[in-house]
Amino acid sequence: MNVVLFLLRGYLGAVTLRAGSMLTDVYIGIGSNLGDREARIRAAVEAVQSRFGVPLRLSSLYETQARIVTDQPAFLNAAAHFRSSLAPTRILGRLLEIEIEQGRDRVSSMDKGPRRIDLDLLMVGQLVLDSETLVLPHPEMASRRFVLAPLADLAADVEVPLLGLTVRELLARCADDGWVRRVNEGRTVQGRRCT
Repeated sequence: MNVVLFLLRGYLGAVTLRAGSMLTDVYIGIGSNLGDREARIRAAVEAVQSRFGVPLRLSSLYETQARIVTDQPAFLNAAAHFRSSLAPTRILGRLLEIEIEQGRDRVSSMDKGPRRIDLDLLMVGQLVLDSETLVLPHPEMASRRFVLAPLADLAADVEVPLLGLTVRELLARCADDGWVRRVNEGRTVQGRRCT
């Protein structure tokens, strides 16, 4: 049975998720474009596994064109999947702690600029959430090829809540024309414009 929970901005008291109640699929995006990008991603993956105490599946690594702020090094991106019974805000809190431990400074860094590590909570099961601190599914994932390509490695046939399309369908329709290259295959997949 699929359960969809709707939490509206400013109205969080309606639903309480209790730790231990059920395991839910969690998908995160991981990125880095400073220093040894692969080592930073591997360290973040190890920290996630340690912090959550669960096995984790990791996508292929993808080198991707910097978007929005283009005067910066290319990113290395991946996606990860694990199962958790924690509330989404607790998951996000742990991800932010890992970022800080690995040298990310969200306060003084440029928005959309270079970063040592970036951990984005993309989806938590079929949960739909809109609060001051967290929006699920991630509000920009459907327009980002650098998020969808690695996520498709793990969840191609998973339907994204609210959008009614699978990750594979979103990737096929994505208008982001930035290049995305699977590192282990050494090929570049150019973005396509939607018609």
